[in-house]
Amino acid sequence: MQSGKLWKRRIFPALFLIFCLCPLLLMPLFGHQDAESEEASAAPPRLLVTDPDTGRTSLNLDFFSEAGDYFSYNFAFRQNLVTLGAELRSALFHTSAQDNVVEGRDGWLFYGSSMDDYLGRETMSDLQIAEAAYNLQLTQDTLKADGISFVFAIAPNKNSLYPQYMPTCFLPQTEMRNSTRLRKKLAGSSVNFVDLFDLFEQENRVLYHRTESHWTNEGAALVCRALLNAVGRESTDYSKISGNYRQDFQGDLFRMLYPTSPRREEEYYYDKERTYTYDEEIDSTYDPMINTTNPAKDGSVVMFRDSFGNSLLPFVADEFGRGYFSRLVPWDVSAALGDEPADVVIAELVERNLSELQEKAPILPAVDVASDVDIPEEECADGGETMAAEEDEDSGYLKITGLMDPERTQENTKTWICFYSPEEELHYLYPAYHVSEGAGEENPAELGYAAYVDTSDMVSGDYELSLVTENGGEMVRSRHLTDYTVQ
Repeated sequence: MQSGKLWKRRIFPALFLIFCLCPLLLMPLFGHQDAESEEASAAPPRLLVTDPDTGRTSLNLDFFSEAGDYFSYNFAFRQNLVTLGAELRSALFHTSAQDNVVEGRDGWLFYGSSMDDYLGRETMSDLQIAEAAYNLQLTQDTLKADGISFVFAIAPNKNSLYPQYMPTCFLPQTEMRNSTRLRKKLAGSSVNFVDLFDLFEQENRVLYHRTESHWTNEGAALVCRALLNAVGRESTDYSKISGNYRQDFQGDLFRMLYPTSPRREEEYYYDKERTYTYDEEIDSTYDPMINTTNPAKDGSVVMFRDSFGNSLLPFVADEFGRGYFSRLVPWDVSAALGDEPADVVIAELVERNLSELQEKAPILPAVDVASDVDIPEEECADGGETMAAEEDEDSGYLKITGLMDPERTQENTKTWICFYSPEEELHYLYPAYHVSEGAGEENPAELGYAAYVDTSDMVSGDYELSLVTENGGEMVRSRHLTDYTVQ
């Protein structure tokens, strides 16, 4: 009787306390495991902090809250417990333990960031969609002036292609999606656009991973061939290449949920030796910038990609003598120019990030079209246009941004920046992108514009800058907005 009371009063509480302290006490040995996602990490707390402006050192008043965050992400066996918790939640409630992972049917996982597209929420306006298409057209036309082929493709969200595996509580809103409306707009334009939605829907096989947000190797091979066909370039037909499946792939979404689970799914590997090499050592194909060389091929490519380019890059690199692959935003399309211009520029952008097409102007010097466009002599009244011109240190170009007249900004509006030299009596006219970075945070995103200008080809002197817009064939020029001196 006494021993039972002793257990209840002393031994059991002591064991419970030791059990609770284990994650902290064992942290030096079994803590600090790799985070299951970028959000699941915290830096070690510092007792003293230094103000970057004044250089003064003082006590860190947030020390204890930072210490709590650090412990919660680094205690012993954290990843094992995260995995166990996710397994229990999935088995009992059929829901995901991660906010950014949606658990579907038959073991399918979907990226939470794709839900706005799937449900037609937080969509771009019709004018923003039109401006995104306009910006792609402008990029293509600018590259075409240098003899460079351009092709654009949208990487579909997984749940856009395979909605049958989504939870039934979510009702897809296909017609409201940015991708649906932009595809329609591009279909009526001359932009060289490969519709990957149609491409995948024509396939009877599933070409995305169940536990990954991206396509499989077979999907990447299919996309590569479609892109190169669109620019008239011969490429490997992987449907005629043998291969085999291996049970060795673990998806990014699966790792977020079950970081210590040994389970894997199948991936297909082609029996083809790749002949390209990386010009410098890389950590993975997700590195920000990658250069490749392939002595067995000719031609060169510049590709702008996101995470869907991880598996796509090897297939594309194997088809060109030189390759440059970038994940940087905005796209530095000027990389395709130079003494040896690229033959092809590929731009791939995932469906959930299509708003980026209307956010920042690609770094690409505009082509002067003054000889091709009649500039109106009479200035129009002040419509609230603004303009700022400053040297962009990263690109070396003159960057011009500003606000368009809301009364003259429509879905088919074209915009140019006019440089006028009263002394030389000459004009330069450079097309501008319609992007929100020019509007700033306080104005509607649809009204912004931006352009990069290479002033090295301009006659030196003082210039008056204004904005020229065209709607339905009618062109007007704004008042004199700012000045710039070309040295």
